[in-house]
Amino acid sequence: MTIAEAVNQADKLCPNTTFSMNEKIAWLNRLDKQIKLEIMDAREGAPAFAGYTEKTPNTQELLVPSPYDELYIHYLQSQMLLYTGDFNRYSAVNSVFNTDRKSTRL
Repeated sequence: MTIAEAVNQADKLCPNTTFSMNEKIAWLNRLDKQIKLEIMDAREGAPAFAGYTEKTPNTQELLVPSPYDELYIHYLQSQMLLYTGDFNRYSAVNSVFNTDRKSTRL
C-alpha cells in the first residue's frame, strides 16, 4: 500500500477537511518508525527506513505488506477521530487497529 492509497481509503471512510496531507504523512511516519523499531529491527537483514516527510512521493510503499496493510487505514482513521474528539468512534476504530497491529508480526 502506498501513502496515497492509505490516505485516500482512510479519507473515504472518515471524511475530513481538518487534517492536511502533511499531517497524515507524519502519522504514517510515526507508525512505520514504531514498526521498524519494534518488529523489523529484531530480525537480521531488516530493511533501511529513513522515514517520510512532506517531500516523500505519495507513491512511496509503506513498510507493512498486504494482507496486513489495512492497519494503516485504521491508524489514520483513529488519529483523525481522536483529534476531532469523536471518542466513541475513536475507541472502536482504535480497537480494530490494535488487533491489526498484534497480527502484524512480520
